[in-house]
Amino acid sequence: MQSVLKRIIICMVVSAALTGETQWAVAQAQPIKYPSVAALSSIKPIANSGGSFKRSLTFSSGEVAVGIGSNQVNPSDLVDSLQYLAPGNRDQGLVTLCSSGIIDNSIHPECVVVGIARSYQVQKENMQRWVADTSPQLIGQAQWDVTPKNNLYNVVLRNSMSIEPAFDKCLERVLQPKNSVQSCFQTATKDEISFIVFRLCYGEMKLRENGLDLNSNLSTPITFCAVDRKTGLVSSLFLDETRGRVTVALSAPISLYELYARSTALEIQQTQKQYTPPKL
Repeated sequence: MQSVLKRIIICMVVSAALTGETQWAVAQAQPIKYPSVAALSSIKPIANSGGSFKRSLTFSSGEVAVGIGSNQVNPSDLVDSLQYLAPGNRDQGLVTLCSSGIIDNSIHPECVVVGIARSYQVQKENMQRWVADTSPQLIGQAQWDVTPKNNLYNVVLRNSMSIEPAFDKCLERVLQPKNSVQSCFQTATKDEISFIVFRLCYGEMKLRENGLDLNSNLSTPITFCAVDRKTGLVSSLFLDETRGRVTVALSAPISLYELYARSTALEIQQTQKQYTPPKL
């Protein structure tokens, strides 16, 4: 699982470095039936949730929500990187996660929106007031996990070796049958929750050659961030006083990890099923 957390690649090509009759057996195997994105438990609660965390933003073409099918969005709004729109980029954008065999960040019935962001022009002196006024709309009665005044960043850096093991446990719980994202936090310790929140808040979605990657970017200048313990939604804000704008990003990063983990498990299962012992 550790290798999974270092670099998440969603669009996968099944290739096994096997030898002898094992290689022949895999070649004869039927194509693996990967789970559809819509079937993921991380996505479904978001799509059907009426929770306190906001999951939609109004774009120029209409309202766009995390969890909706990509066929409902404008292709021109796709961007190749999220969490925050790069300086000089457009003021809005989204990324989509697709089933195996379909290029991520596409507009296709088998693709689901997993991240959206939009920037708003706000005068420097009004930024703190803007955050205070919009927070109830974004996260309801929840508290920001990351703020300019808390020490989560320093606490996590001092315990950096504990981040990945804590997130491994989170994924293991989510991947259990009939579990939801909520199970990720229910039995976690206070420190583990801090590590998980850090991992999600500093996750950055990027479109690579082989698919959608999710990496932790410690240099991402997050100002405020909150994680919904029920759906896995991440709401974050970046206050850019120099450019006079606030960027709002809503995303569901656990879904990327979950799809990769389930697909990997299916690959292993299929390989073992088709295995033919060598004749000695």
